[in-house]
Amino acid sequence: MFTKFNQVGDEKLNEKSEDINQTKEQKMNNQISKGKWKEFKGKIREQWGDLSDDELEKTKGNMDQIAGKVQQKYGESIDGAKKKLNNLLGHINQTLS
Repeated sequence: MFTKFNQVGDEKLNEKSEDINQTKEQKMNNQISKGKWKEFKGKIREQWGDLSDDELEKTKGNMDQIAGKVQQKYGESIDGAKKKLNNLLGHINQTLS
């Protein structure tokens, strides 16, 4: 009985952890759409020059879609691309603060 309680507790903890991560990503997507998109898009083009403006515009700033484009064109992992994108966005946020 105690083990079952721990399993349920662990599941809820994992759900909360996923919610926190999703919230961070949603915040980043919101930040991109609030005026930083143009600068962020420029930084993406500096990092991955084969991505066209049109391809980036179609993503509408969605980090998952951008990471998918990077994976398609450059063979990088989705997680690796997301880390680089988050670093670029973090640098932009620091610069503007």
